[in-house]
Amino acid sequence: MARQAWINRASALAIALAFGMALYLAIDFGGVLRWSQYLAGIVIVVASVLALPAAFQRSLPLGRLLLGILPLVIWAAYAGLQCLPVSIDVLRWLSPGVASCYQDWSEPLLLAADKGTHGDSQPVSYLSVMPWASAHWARWIAILIPLAILASHFFIDRRRLDWMLVGVVSVVGAHLAYAGLTVWSPEFGIRSATGAAGDTGFGAFVNRNHVALHINLGLAAGFGLVVVELQRIAQMRRSGVPWQGIDLLAVITRWRLILGAIAVVACACGLVYCGSRSGLLAALAGLACMLAMIRIGGIGWVLTGACILLVVLVSMVSSGWSRPTTLDRFETGDLKHASILTEDSRWPHWQDALVAAWAYAPTGAGMGSYADANLPYQTESSGLWFQHADNMYIELVVELGVVGVLVILMMIALVAGAIFRLGRSEQALDKGLCAMTAYAFGATLVSQCFDFGAIIPANLVLLCLLVAACYSRAWAFGQQDERSAGRSDSIRETKPATTWRQRSVTLTPMVLASLVVALVLVGMRRDAWAEFQYRDQVLKYETAKLSPPELSELYDQATILASNDSLWRHEPELANLLSVMAFQKTRFAELSTLDVSLPEMIPLYRQSSLETRRLQSDQWPETVDVGADFALASGGYRESVQWACQTLRVRPLDLQARVTLVCLDFYHRDAELSELALMQLLSLQQGTARPLMDLADLALGSKRFDLAQQAMGRALIIEPRYVREAIEQSVAHPTLELDAIIPLELECRRQAVQQILGLIAKTPTLRGQYQSFLAASLQALQVDQADGLEERIECLKSRVQLGFFLEEPELAIASANQLAEEGGADVNTHVSFLKMMQQAERIPEAIAHAELVLKSAPASKRLREQLKTLYLLDAQR
Repeated sequence: MARQAWINRASALAIALAFGMALYLAIDFGGVLRWSQYLAGIVIVVASVLALPAAFQRSLPLGRLLLGILPLVIWAAYAGLQCLPVSIDVLRWLSPGVASCYQDWSEPLLLAADKGTHGDSQPVSYLSVMPWASAHWARWIAILIPLAILASHFFIDRRRLDWMLVGVVSVVGAHLAYAGLTVWSPEFGIRSATGAAGDTGFGAFVNRNHVALHINLGLAAGFGLVVVELQRIAQMRRSGVPWQGIDLLAVITRWRLILGAIAVVACACGLVYCGSRSGLLAALAGLACMLAMIRIGGIGWVLTGACILLVVLVSMVSSGWSRPTTLDRFETGDLKHASILTEDSRWPHWQDALVAAWAYAPTGAGMGSYADANLPYQTESSGLWFQHADNMYIELVVELGVVGVLVILMMIALVAGAIFRLGRSEQALDKGLCAMTAYAFGATLVSQCFDFGAIIPANLVLLCLLVAACYSRAWAFGQQDERSAGRSDSIRETKPATTWRQRSVTLTPMVLASLVVALVLVGMRRDAWAEFQYRDQVLKYETAKLSPPELSELYDQATILASNDSLWRHEPELANLLSVMAFQKTRFAELSTLDVSLPEMIPLYRQSSLETRRLQSDQWPETVDVGADFALASGGYRESVQWACQTLRVRPLDLQARVTLVCLDFYHRDAELSELALMQLLSLQQGTARPLMDLADLALGSKRFDLAQQAMGRALIIEPRYVREAIEQSVAHPTLELDAIIPLELECRRQAVQQILGLIAKTPTLRGQYQSFLAASLQALQVDQADGLEERIECLKSRVQLGFFLEEPELAIASANQLAEEGGADVNTHVSFLKMMQQAERIPEAIAHAELVLKSAPASKRLREQLKTLYLLDAQR
């Protein structure tokens, strides 16, 4: 008995550690940092060791256990294979898209860049376009395997199912409490963007959709606790106990029902408050799945009515909250988040993602590589760089190919089968676990159509524990022989292992998984160390970048650090940072050799930045012999190029490395290399406006005006608000053709007309320069092409102003009258039009227009005064 008590305490401690780890991950940004995942791996290994004796009590048959963990094994093993080097010929056969990334995108740049650095121009190709990310994901998924085995051993005993229900409620409830604290007192939040504009997080999570799935899991556990008590009442009713014989007061005061009700209310409020529309849709899907699975007679309808009442009450309470809630986002939206799902920016991006999935088939682009993998195919997406697909199924298919489809289908089949099998049990705790898993299953399936929160570590750990418990309980019983039992659905619990042979078979999966994870933790620590060092070096660089001695020392230390164990291969951003450090250090060394005064040094320092590429500037003093000391400093610039090339060897689609190669063209003096890097950047960033405008600035520095025009033209199609910046560039570089920059799209031309008219008003001498462009724009401003009333009004306003400016008053007056008939402009706008007509000596037309406007604004005093003035002028004529 003492040994049994010791085993039970060790098992309880193991599962408590697992739930404690889940809470830690939730509080620490959802567990997205590598150090968090490394610490979670240590906890899982410790918990697995503590739970080893529990396998002697009762466990699943080995075949069933292996079948349950098979999707995780395939997922981890295949992600690990994707980070192994492969010859380019084999890679071209396995994944043409990945082969293209190495052969067509990075190799030409490496060949050109290494000509001047004598480096190794032959890159190593992998099955992944981000092999270090795939390796890290393989390790993390492998860590979950012993966690799943631990949960299956622990929760095979029905008496322990309370741990699952209460554990999930506790984890989610603690995070909700923290989120509530940050709402009332934002200074307690760990997210720097808490409360700031553009912040889409909630609690400790950086994304509201991720936290919505987390809250839905808590909601599932709350419903599970409620269902346990409802099932007990149903059992009493089926046994013949009348309602009068049931002590309802004792029932409603049971701890499970109270805790479940509190959890449901708190999670429902959090779900409405967090602002995730997909989370609310997922909750409805989860409710549907749960109510379909729990057949508890009329009590199921009572639960349905209670759920509807809960939604109504929470909605009423949330109407007074200052933060935009989930329901508010269904009614109102902004530029980035459309008001209805059909206008969401995800839809066009998914078209690009499916094209990418086909290109990388059949083996995929590599686990964790979606951020880079979708760049060459991001054509329909507009305005945003989708570092995730916002659809977990599409993202896994892009990253894992056919294996991704297999993993998804296997997981769905195993979970669905376990839910249906567990639903046959009449035990209250089994029924509660079935309800919880059914809700979580439906909510996860739907939410992942619009998000990727299921692979966030905090959510993935809870899902792993939940699914393992449901699977273990579902297959813990088997069918008895009909001839001996007389019925086909009776339950027979599995028996504990008694012989050493049975014990060895039971322990083998747990021991092997724990050993594998112990080895994997070595790589996890290296990954975490690389990420930490990168972040640490960034902070140190920001402190030392203006101090030459400190920067030189920092660069030497960082170089040694990155070279040890090839640390930069685990975090390529570290190589990019070293490239910038090498440039900055060399820049200081070169400037220190110039014999100039301090006032002269300040503009030289500004002109020698990486962005302005100071050797192409014509503003350096003629007395300074820049070339004399260039040979002394060129070694540091060579190191900067080499570090950029190192990044491209393990991250062939990296953007920053290409920008660095363009900016360093004063060193390598290779126009073809700069042009190739610029053209690749133009292709990789064709769907994001701000980077395209920055690329145009780079191209102008390299005197590639054609590429600058293409970049600005694409940027303006995506975001017309950059028209002002484009016009300023055309003023600074007269070689640019404004007609080639400004697209013919209505909004682009309209904004360009407004900007140019304002520019000419300040500088009248520019009128001749833009006369032909404005004339062409007048033809492009077609009202029938406008989308919606607001755009039609703005278009008509621009036609009126432009018509008078180009001395075409008939067209301007006709547009003004049309605007008055549609009633879309205010009185002040029409008064300004009347003054334009007066200056053009079109008094009769002005009177007619004023009378037309007066019909819709009869109380306007200003309009009547203007009309009176027009009458006097007409009388004088």
